[in-house]
Amino acid sequence: MGRSEFKLEEVWEGARKTTMSEIPPAHENLETAEHAAHAATEGGLRAAIVPLSIAVMAVVAGALGGLESTAASDAIIARSDASIRRNEASDLWSQYQAESLKKHIYAIAAGQPGADSAALKAQSDGFAKQETSLQAQAKAQETSTEDALATSDKAMERHHQLTYATSIVQLAIALASISIVIRRRWLWYGSLACLAAGIVVALI
Repeated sequence: MGRSEFKLEEVWEGARKTTMSEIPPAHENLETAEHAAHAATEGGLRAAIVPLSIAVMAVVAGALGGLESTAASDAIIARSDASIRRNEASDLWSQYQAESLKKHIYAIAAGQPGADSAALKAQSDGFAKQETSLQAQAKAQETSTEDALATSDKAMERHHQLTYATSIVQLAIALASISIVIRRRWLWYGSLACLAAGIVVALI
């Protein structure tokens, strides 16, 4: 393409220092920005267009990576919470069954000849009340378990979505870097399109 690309040959010469092997990971955004600033100092703003765009892409990739990690952590925490609540529900159902058994035993004993029916009946009624309370608590824990699982699934889905978005932005960084090497403006435009696509995927 020669001098027609970005109207100045210095755009590519100044940006050549940022190559594929120097594509910064998301956690090295500051270093990428420093390269862009250095290019701007040497060749002016026009020469810094490509490295500046790569710096922006790296910042976006870093932000998406942070959100991705947060979503993964939320999914793990919610899944752990669901496991705890499921165990609690299981314990409550075990207590419920024990109280139900006691209730029936005392109810049967109260009907036996010569038994203190009033006292035994009172004991049976007491177990019946505990049984009702335990049943309600167990069902509440089961509902909480389902809610926690739903939250975990949603967070994991968000995690996958952000992973795709981050990968697209990383592709944009690669394309922008390749455009420096082969001096093709259309490839840089393609990297900008990938950046926009990554942001859209992250937002939907």
